[in-house]
Order: sequence, then structure tokens, then C-alpha cells
Amino acid sequence: AEQSRQRRLRAAAQAETGQPLDGVGLAGMEELEEQLRVALKAEDYSTAEADAGGEAALLCANREFYAAFGSCDAARMSSIWLDSAQSCCVHPGGPPVTGAEAIAESFKAIFDHRGAAMDIECSKPSVTVRGNTGRIVCYEKIDSGVALVAINLFEKTNGGWKMWHHQAGLVQQLPGETF
Repeated sequence: AEQSRQRRLRAAAQAETGQPLDGVGLAGMEELEEQLRVALKAEDYSTAEADAGGEAALLCANREFYAAFGSCDAARMSSIWLDSAQSCCVHPGGPPVTGAEAIAESFKAIFDHRGAAMDIECSKPSVTVRGNTGRIVCYEKIDSGVALVAINLFEKTNGGWKMWHHQAGLVQQLPGETF
């Protein structure tokens, strides 16, 4: 059944875009979103529904985190986080910040200090979904310079995926390697 679903999805994607798309499990964020758009356009609702709370939805939540970060929008950032005392954020070089309210204040302070939008890019996301927990390990590039590795953990809630842990730290970029 799974192979049949992926064949139907690839056929619909190829008909729509003229190019075959890889399977959902290893696809990148843009590919997953495109696969869902193609499935909906082809009225393949079982395919779209099968991933409604899976990898594509998780990648969309992760994308929203980086969009809020890049726009330095404290309210938007707060809406991404799980409203829990157990939520935790470790900014590069800083101590753990625990609790949704303290995390919101930490991002507001970063954004206020920054004063303007920043260029932050998430690349090479590696996605894992197990039940109601999602993990994305990715690289962050800030202002086309500083390279970080990040771990973003999410919990699936009635309101969608909510971040409950973010940790980023410096990573050495090897010669010839791109993030």
C-alpha cells in the first residue's frame, strides 16, 4: 500500500511538474511541500492526510521558527513554542533558558538588541518523527557567515507541532563543505 501511494504521488508530481520527486521519507522541505500540493491538486486526499501530522507538517513548523527568527518577530516566535515550564532553549554560548515565558523574553532581548531583521538560513534538515515527537537536526547560517548546528525538538499538539527544545552551537565548516 505504501509503495502504491508513493508511485501515485510520484506520477501525480511528474504530471504536474514534469519532474519526478523522491519519496516522502528522504525528501527535502520544498519537495515535501510540493508533494502535498500535488497530492491535493490530484485530489489524492489519502496521501495528503497520511502526512498531515508527519514530516511535511513538522518541516513547516520548523520553517516558521526560522521565519520568525529572521523577521525578529517576538510575538510570532512565542506562538511557535510549547507553552510549558519544561520548554528549553540553549542559545549559542549561553546557559539553558527554561519555560516558555523565559524563552520568549530571551528571544525578545535578542531581537531588540539586533534592531533589524537577520539573514538566517536553515539547511540540510534531517527529520525524524516518532509518535508525537519530532526532531530536526540542521545547520544554521546567520548573516551568510556564522555556521551553527541546531537541534529542534517538537511536540505534536491539537494546535500542530510546537517547539519544546532548541539548541544551537558553533560548528566548524570543513574546506569544500557547504551548509
